Amino acid sequence: MTHSDPIRVLAVTTDGAMSGLETSDRIAVSVVTSIDTAIEDIDRDGDVECVICDHDPPAIDGVALLETIRSRTPGLPVILFAGGQAARRAVAAGATDTFSNPTDVDRLPTLVQEAVAYHRAKRDRFAAEARAATHLDSARDAIAIVQDGRYVFVNTQLLELYGAQGREYVVGESFPGALSFEGIQIDESRLAAVATGERTLEAAPGTLASRVGSLPVEVSAQPTEWVGQPASVLIIRDVSDVRRVEERLRNYEQAVESSTDLLAAMDADRRFLFANERYCDYHGVDQTTIEGRSLADVVGADAYHRLDEHVDRVLSGERVQYEMERDHPDMGTRLLDIRYYPLWGVDGEVRGYGSTIRDITERSERINQLHKIDRVLRHDARNNLNVITGHAEMIESEGDIAARTHASKILETSDSLLDTFDKERRITRLLADSPTRDQLDLSAVVDAAVENVRDRYPHARVSVSTPSPVPVKASTHLSGAIIELVENAIVHATEREPTVTVDISTSAERTVVEIADRCPPIPDMEVKMVTDDATIDPLNHGRGLGLWLTWLVVRRSGGHLEFDENEPQGNVVRIVFEQ
Repeated sequence: MTHSDPIRVLAVTTDGAMSGLETSDRIAVSVVTSIDTAIEDIDRDGDVECVICDHDPPAIDGVALLETIRSRTPGLPVILFAGGQAARRAVAAGATDTFSNPTDVDRLPTLVQEAVAYHRAKRDRFAAEARAATHLDSARDAIAIVQDGRYVFVNTQLLELYGAQGREYVVGESFPGALSFEGIQIDESRLAAVATGERTLEAAPGTLASRVGSLPVEVSAQPTEWVGQPASVLIIRDVSDVRRVEERLRNYEQAVESSTDLLAAMDADRRFLFANERYCDYHGVDQTTIEGRSLADVVGADAYHRLDEHVDRVLSGERVQYEMERDHPDMGTRLLDIRYYPLWGVDGEVRGYGSTIRDITERSERINQLHKIDRVLRHDARNNLNVITGHAEMIESEGDIAARTHASKILETSDSLLDTFDKERRITRLLADSPTRDQLDLSAVVDAAVENVRDRYPHARVSVSTPSPVPVKASTHLSGAIIELVENAIVHATEREPTVTVDISTSAERTVVEIADRCPPIPDMEVKMVTDDATIDPLNHGRGLGLWLTWLVVRRSGGHLEFDENEPQGNVVRIVFEQ
């Protein structure tokens, strides 16, 4: 019902007539002659906007009807014809007005219109608040409606910022109340200008300080109406998450741009979505123009022809890794490690792919140098050592006592050097291989390593305790590292029948392989060599190089070594895998 609709008046009178109202074209009167009928009419027809009632006991008790109406519809205008004690009771019960003088009925149409206009405005305000509460409370932003410098509505999000328990604690307060805006020019006068349409405020950044703390916000203000009057709607957006995302993006961008790798992303049509500065410099293209360019255009026809099949594979959903030689105009022939990974859309389809390219030319050259050194040691040094060993054996068998003693020492040293050459070869092979990890059963690895040592050292007593299975992700060289530790515990023992224990323990935090012996303490230099950054000097020391090999394998397996003393004597070496 709008403000221009006729006013529906229910008249309760014994004579069935209501003088003074029938002549008004803005008032539609329905007349009933009993209280029961009036109540039924009010309950049945929600359009009644005013009740006018005689007070003529016992036929009509106007005060009783008033009290009944107030218990059901407190705001409905009720005008009562009564005087004296009845009028006083009516006023106390909440009558809109009372008449005791029949000559005053000429004012009745005006009084009805004013009372109903007030009732309609109040009803509209409550309805507007209800609609606003329904819609605006579901908004993610804090929203307030400000009219004449005061809050007339706030949603629940703004209540949280305000630190208030209910709307009644904020509505009616002067703006900004308990809120303070830093870096944003907003006050009562500006909101008044917003309400009239003279100014607006669009996503102004700043800081909101309130009873619950400070946070970064963006504030907007637009003109609106509230119960038919100009007002401004204030929207406060918490941008804390946005700022965190922006910070992460900045960090991501800095990481991408500072990477020494060549990074890029292409769409399914093999056109660039982005490429970092390193990629663009390497290919001699302008980073600001690379977006949208084709891959063939940037890398050249020859390189594109060689990598085309790999791109087909990644666009079919496969992760791809390969190496390729490329000619660079300034640096010559380079060896590149190239990796592709698919970029999936929300529909599960491949929408493009990411590319990571690393120049491994120098690394490849270092590996080649390692292999060359390995070949020199294996052929030249080893052959020369065999010659030395052969002569030492002849001296040992034919010389005098002093010569045989010296020859025996030469043979012992030669065996140690041969063992060092063997460890060097294993280290070279390990360093040359990619540091990959496989899923292994640690119990099976330990059992196999112990059996290998038992076969070669039958005089030793090696006990093992392994739960099964114990899954770990580790290097496939892990068995060799365990063999090295168990073997060291045997060859460095002072007992004729060395005793070594090998145990596996697991917990929620870590998995441990523990090798315990009764040997003399491991020299501090050798421990520091694998636990600190100590310089490795005595590389010809068999156990030192063996520990270094073990350390390399364990590190590539994602674990670390720990050293301790055994009780009452000996050493404890632990291979630890943190969970």
